[in-house]
Amino acid sequence: MNKKAIFFDRDGVLNEDDGYVHSMDRLRWVKGAREAAGRLTREGWLLFVVTNQSGVARGYYGEEDVVRLHQAMNEEFGKYGGRITEFFYCPHLPGAPVSRYDKVCSCRKPAPGMILKA
Repeated sequence: MNKKAIFFDRDGVLNEDDGYVHSMDRLRWVKGAREAAGRLTREGWLLFVVTNQSGVARGYYGEEDVVRLHQAMNEEFGKYGGRITEFFYCPHLPGAPVSRYDKVCSCRKPAPGMILKA
């Protein structure tokens, strides 16, 4: 496969980083993000999002909330002609209060696991 791809962080790049954003009612878009995704999609780029989501590990929200938000974000990008090829997220955090997410992993940025998986 010889495709061109762009990898975006989510919080602070596509949406304002308001702390543990996990639903559309809390999401505020970065100005121009939706339009840029539309333009890049039309130009033939594959768009990926890679995001640490330690709110899951802290018990603030569940993985299903992250998935639901990403689906809703992609629907919104679609209104501008854009499409995120795939969202990747890391729910892990060393020392996390939710024990199943308390680990050192290869997916938590700055480790390259999510990019390598994409």
